[in-house]
Amino acid sequence: MIDFKVWHDAFCKSDGTLAYYNKPVYDSCIELLKNKQVKVYIKEVKRKTSHETHGYYRGVILHVAQQSEMFRGWKLDEIHKYFASEFLKDVIEKKIGETTVLIVTTISTADTDQKRMNEFITDVRIFLEQNGINTPDPE
Repeated sequence: MIDFKVWHDAFCKSDGTLAYYNKPVYDSCIELLKNKQVKVYIKEVKRKTSHETHGYYRGVILHVAQQSEMFRGWKLDEIHKYFASEFLKDVIEKKIGETTVLIVTTISTADTDQKRMNEFITDVRIFLEQNGINTPDPE
């Protein structure tokens, strides 16, 4: 017996039905699975951050910051880690007995979707502006 797994991309329409992007392939897979128990896994697909957005952040924002007096002598990766620790942190509050602890993690820019990355860049640009560092708008 072969372990048969198939992933299909689809769009969930307003009536709740799925529109498969490659319906003939989906139909052929369903044909193979008729009269068998299956497991269905549905996950929302987040729009990944574009290469252009990453390029703007790493190639423009970080370089402008590095050229400023504020970050003079810092490496690009150090500046990025600072910004990520400030603006991409995830804080979870947990209890250990009666003590409340905070678990702080930093989200990787590689794991952010386009919306979150845009918010991150906006936060960084506001921070830089507040410190007298002007950054060009993305083209």
